[in-house]
Amino acid sequence: MATDDKKNEHNNDDNQTGTDGTTEPAVETYHGTSLHDDKNNDDSKTTETNTDYKDIALRAQADYQNLKKEVAAQRSEWAKMSRVYVLEEFIPILENFKKAYAFETGNDVKQFENWKKGIEFIKKQFEDKLKEHGVEPIETVGKPFDPTLHEAAGEEASDDVEEGCIIREIEGGYMVGDRILQVAKVIVSKS
Repeated sequence: MATDDKKNEHNNDDNQTGTDGTTEPAVETYHGTSLHDDKNNDDSKTTETNTDYKDIALRAQADYQNLKKEVAAQRSEWAKMSRVYVLEEFIPILENFKKAYAFETGNDVKQFENWKKGIEFIKKQFEDKLKEHGVEPIETVGKPFDPTLHEAAGEEASDDVEEGCIIREIEGGYMVGDRILQVAKVIVSKS
């Protein structure tokens, strides 16, 4: 029992009395530094770790911003290339128009008919190319007037066409899917 009292006495020597009269364990030391010093070291290590994480986060954010810029530049380049591709497809049609415009028919009816067929061919070529790119004409003549698809350029009385229907197309309208590229300008019947 005497040994146990010695241990308790030793433990009591290690305790410090606080300001409120309670005893607190004494600060243990390890190789000349207190546990409080170790806590300060842990805090500095935590701060260093947090700084490392902040650096990693900042680098990741910078990498993300650079990636966004690179993707935007690539998209811009793709848009330019697709525009060039589409324009290249229309150059032969333009060249055919230029040849037709330069052709002189004189007073020869047969040459004029051949020239007219050539113009019809170029028109068909142009319409086919638009269709390849998903462009469709908006239907007009005989259809009811629809202000989302048609623009009324005027009204005319007609006994042959029902009131509110389109009598004549002045300028064609075009769509790609559900998107209207250009509304059709039309003349609408009135009573």
